[in-house]
Amino acid sequence: MTHPFNMRTIFITGGTGFIGTALTQKLLNNGFKIKSLTRAPKQTFNHPNLYYVDAQLSTDLLAQEMQGSDGVIHLATYYCAQHSSQDIETLINSNLLLSTKVAEASKLSKVKWFVNVGTFWQYANSESYAPANLYAATKEAFESVLKYYEKFYSITNVKLNDTYGPSDSRPKIFNLWKNLVNESKSLDMSAGEQYVDFTHIDDITNAFFVLVNLLQTKHQKHHGITYGICTMNRVTLKQLAQIFENVSQKKLNINWGVKPYRENEIMNPWTPEHFIPGWKPKVSLEQGILSIL
Repeated sequence: MTHPFNMRTIFITGGTGFIGTALTQKLLNNGFKIKSLTRAPKQTFNHPNLYYVDAQLSTDLLAQEMQGSDGVIHLATYYCAQHSSQDIETLINSNLLLSTKVAEASKLSKVKWFVNVGTFWQYANSESYAPANLYAATKEAFESVLKYYEKFYSITNVKLNDTYGPSDSRPKIFNLWKNLVNESKSLDMSAGEQYVDFTHIDDITNAFFVLVNLLQTKHQKHHGITYGICTMNRVTLKQLAQIFENVSQKKLNINWGVKPYRENEIMNPWTPEHFIPGWKPKVSLEQGILSIL
């Protein structure tokens, strides 16, 4: 059964994740109606203009639920930095099978535009495709699948690097460091000379909001473009730790150089060729770290 949304409606996959939850709230607060693909019964909050769609539906039923949507933001993904053989099926099912179902349902429901969210990991220390891990390879494989669908709707790719912010429960570096200072423990890390580029969740949701409004009016203008969302304020991991210490006014007990760099370590993040027109990051690292402490 389709839901009677028919104006300014966005279909979001991965809407219950860290970024998806914040983006959904941002769009709802600005008058959009949201259909959120999720594995029931996981629902993050209730809102009269928010409607949850079961990710287990067949492609045809999914297309029925998509009816009336202007566009799709495809955030859903299965991430693992270093996979084991047990991860392969989940990586393929989430990043290729489900993604292709969403792409096909988008064609059947005649959406106008499709935003596919990828990763800087697709460009390991390179300006061209060089997957740092199998996760990145599956993301690239889906972009190849999308080439077929570009005749049916405009497709814009967005690439994310490191993300952070309040309410982030993922085992990311800032959460590790928060636990470190709270528990008075030590942490073994690499030499910390790799450069990192962290973007705050407020800047990320603002970037998507700007892009959505551009696509609502001139979606064909952004067809085939890959936009990067990052700050370009790049520091080494060691320098980031120093900033964290300055803001928190607490010492991080880190044993630098004890661990080797990961096999797929990115020492220099990819530099995007295109940034979303009219968007610039506003949250400094100091402000962002303060927001999570």
